[in-house]
Amino acid sequence: MSDELEQELKEVLKRVPAPEGFAGRVMERVATKKRQQVRMMPFRVSPIWQTAIAAAVLIVLSLGGVGLWQRQQERRKAAMVQRQFEVAMRVTGKTLDDVGERVSRLGMKGERER
Repeated sequence: MSDELEQELKEVLKRVPAPEGFAGRVMERVATKKRQQVRMMPFRVSPIWQTAIAAAVLIVLSLGGVGLWQRQQERRKAAMVQRQFEVAMRVTGKTLDDVGERVSRLGMKGERER
């Protein structure tokens, strides 16, 4: 029984030559599929959407640029206020030193007159 099964399997599974032109047809199909794959984009965006996306990107970049410019302006103003404060403190310190010196001189004059 096993010999019969083995013979039947050999007969059914014997090598059969490919039909004439088989390799050429297969290669033609492969080339056609490759051309179709190259032509087709996986995700196609319409020109209207492309324009909308470009406009959105420009708006976002513009807003970012404006925000950056505003932050720089605020930093410049803060630096200017800091410099003005430092100058005011130096002037105030100098004025207080002068007043203190005058008071001391007047106090010395008053002590001498007594």
